[in-house]
Parts: sequence; C-alpha cells; structure tokens
Amino acid sequence: MKNARFAAWLLILGLVTALTSQAHAQFSIGPLRQLNSYFQGQPNTITATCAVMNCTATPMPIFVPTPLLVQCPKPAGYFCDLYIHLESQDTTLTRNDTGLFRFWVDNAAATPGPVDALGYFTWDNNDPDSRIAAAFSHSYAVVAHVYNLDNNQFHGVEVDVNCIDASGNGSCTASTGFSSLEVNIY
Repeated sequence: MKNARFAAWLLILGLVTALTSQAHAQFSIGPLRQLNSYFQGQPNTITATCAVMNCTATPMPIFVPTPLLVQCPKPAGYFCDLYIHLESQDTTLTRNDTGLFRFWVDNAAATPGPVDALGYFTWDNNDPDSRIAAAFSHSYAVVAHVYNLDNNQFHGVEVDVNCIDASGNGSCTASTGFSSLEVNIY
C-alpha cells in the first residue's frame, strides 16, 4: 500500500511539474561555449497602432529581414541556446497605455524567456506621462532553446514592438527609433 501511495504521489508531482508554466520559472544555463553571433541594426521609426477600444495592436517587426535566420551549428537531434538582446530607443507611447516587445523564435514565444506565454515583455505600463516624456531607451534580453530537426538548422528570430489600449480611450500607439539586435548562439 505504501508503494502504491508513493507511486501515486510521484505521478501527481510529475503532472504538476509538467503542467506548471515554465514562463515564470527561474533558470540557469552553463557553462556554455559561444558558437556564432548575429547582429542587426536599424535607424527608422517603427510604429504599432490600433484604433478600437481596449485593442492590442498588430506586432510590428523592428528589424528587416524578419525573421532573422540564425544557424544552430549542431547535428539533428541537438539543442542550441540563443541569447537575444535588444537595445531600443522608444520614441512614442500613448498616455496610460502599455508598450510591449515581443520576442518570437520559430513562430513561438522565446522559451524559457523570460517572457509571457505570448512572447511579450512590457517596457512601459499605464504611465500617465508616457506621451510627454522624451525618447528613452530600453534594453532587454531573453534566452530561447531551439531544437534541430536537421543538421545545422536555421531558426527564425523576430523582435516586434506593440501596444495595448490599457486606458480604454479607443487607441494606442508605440514607436521605436534607433535599435540594435544581438543574437548569440551557444
């Protein structure tokens, strides 16, 4: 009877662990050896906007080409870790709205991130002074595990700007200016 209860307890513990969101889990990786680096930069204003009450804008890619194709130089069946670092001058966010960056790898949220389940990081949230503030910069980095289905597979990395009409006034706008992206492969 003890063994049956213990087995049931292990099964429940395993299920809880498997079902618990990994987006909020702390992680440590290393030591690692860097295999490749990719860089993108752009000087243009990129704007995401929507015009319906409580809307979420369509994510707008900050860099072209999108996605940036990065190679995991390992055989099929192996993993690589991507370190994705964004530096961005954020020039506009409508008052009391939410400014977001989306970190997307192979058409899904960068995991383990840290980002939310949709790949978002909030860089400004409901700030009453956001419309009158001078341009300011944000830096944020995430980690993504990628799995090679083919030898030396390429994986797509996309970083977007976005906004949410958190104020409920019927619109939001978020813009980035000078931006750089660094992707290191481990």
